[in-house]
Order: sequence, then C-alpha cells, then structure tokens
Amino acid sequence: MIANSFFNQVIVLNRNDHRAMKAKLPGKDYRFSAAAMTVPVVLSEFFDLAVDFPILLASDGNGQLSPMALLGLKAGQNVFVDAAGQWTAGYLPAALRAHPFGMVESETEKGLWFSVIEKSCLDENEGVALFDDKGESGPELLRANSLLMAYEADRAKTAALVTHLQELKLIKETTLQLVPESAEPISINGCHVIDEAAFAALPAKAVQSLHTKGHLGACYALLLSLRNVQKLLKKSLTQP
Repeated sequence: MIANSFFNQVIVLNRNDHRAMKAKLPGKDYRFSAAAMTVPVVLSEFFDLAVDFPILLASDGNGQLSPMALLGLKAGQNVFVDAAGQWTAGYLPAALRAHPFGMVESETEKGLWFSVIEKSCLDENEGVALFDDKGESGPELLRANSLLMAYEADRAKTAALVTHLQELKLIKETTLQLVPESAEPISINGCHVIDEAAFAALPAKAVQSLHTKGHLGACYALLLSLRNVQKLLKKSLTQP
C-alpha cells in the first residue's frame, strides 16, 4: 500500500459492511502529512516533481530501492504544508491525492486488490457516501480506485527503471550534507542518487537502451531534481 506513514489503522472496505458508511475527506487540509519527511512517488510524476522536490532513491524496507520525494530535512518535517494545512508546492504527489484511500493486494491471490480507508476517516454520519443504494462504488471511491490502480501499475514501471539503472551501475549511495550559515550542519544518510559522472560516461549503446525503454528522460529528471535541495534548505530553516 502506498504511503503507509499516512495511515494509523486501515479498514478493508466492502459493500456489505460499509454500504451506509461515509468518508471524511481532507479537502484542502494536508496536515495528515505534516510530519512526513518523504513521500513515495512513481515514474510518471518525475517531471512534475522535479520542479519543487529533490527525488532520492531509498530502501523500501524490503531490500529494494524506490523513489521518494524529499519534503523536509529532518524527521517529522514537511515544509510544503503550512500552519493552515494548505499545500504550498505547485504539484501534489499522487500518494497525497489518494488519501484517505489506499489499496492492498491479496496475500493469497496475486493481482486481486482491495480498497482500504484510514479508520479515523470512516463515519456513519459525516462525509461523502462510499457506496450508492445498490451497493455500487460511489463517485469518490471510484475516483480514488482509478488513481490508485494507475499508481500501482506505474509502480511496476518504476521498479523496472530502478533495475535498469542498477544494471548500468548508475546508482550510488551518498550522504546529503548541508551546512547552513546560521544553523547546525544537516546530514541525511542512506540516500541513493544517479552517479552523474557514470551517467556522463555511458557508452552510446547504454544511452540507447535508456532511450528505448523510456528511461532517459527520467534520469535527467532525477538529476535535475537534486538542484532543489538548496531550496528545501531555505524553506526548512524558516520553519520550527
């Protein structure tokens, strides 16, 4: 399931138990993500993300590297959510657009997915209907499911990109080290980025393989996004 850090307890939805239930939606209030230092992202988002966010590769907890947009420079900090809960960047990552909905894959049947919702957003009286009178998914649940299924499909393409970069030995582990003028130095360990020198030295055949698989543009987006680290630092220093 995407963005586990945004969920405290998930409920698997079904039309029998939840036909009369409603979902309390965050609307334009993104305080549920205010303590998220990173958010998982996928390949189709890279160009939009690269305008505002550094995109790093980090371990997903299963020994695999996955792209994350960096939202802050210390644990519990998201500099893109203001005091009123408004999102201040130009692009809103899909994982945030989907909340409070998510999807989980069946443990016994691959390819079978279930809709889930954050329990605290499930209510008998307040919110939008999850199902209609016939037990069919309502508009909001349909919207969320469409977004989430597209995200899951894109996650497979994103994993293929990471594998390709690893095969070409283009990924290196690094530590982000920032030295503000009037604050303590900041170090973020365990970051993986494209090795710019290795990328520049790629032979023509390898560059062609990146182009053929649609991964060349993603490499440029990942490299360009790192220019946002300094912008993130400035925003970070203005927040408590």
